[in-house]
Amino acid sequence: MTSRDTLEPLVVYDAGDDTYQQRIGTPWHDQLLAWARSNGITPDDVTRLEVYLLDAPFARVYEYALDENGRRYLTNDGNDHARREPYNVLLTSLPPGMEIR
Repeated sequence: MTSRDTLEPLVVYDAGDDTYQQRIGTPWHDQLLAWARSNGITPDDVTRLEVYLLDAPFARVYEYALDENGRRYLTNDGNDHARREPYNVLLTSLPPGMEIR
């Protein structure tokens, strides 16, 4: 097994991470959003994105759940936004600044 065959993510983007929050509005962030959209991911409601490489690159996408009006809503205890089940998306490219070696 090579290092490229592992199930560890190549990169994780977590919207709640302080470093990520500080990069919002920068050219890097704009490139990341454009990359996500070009891979069929709508980044507006993504809370976490994990990029993996097995036979092909894919992303594990974590999103807020939306109500029937397309708005985020709180969990039953009211302490956090509800989240939908994570899902995988095959990627046509890796995120900006990443390359397969």
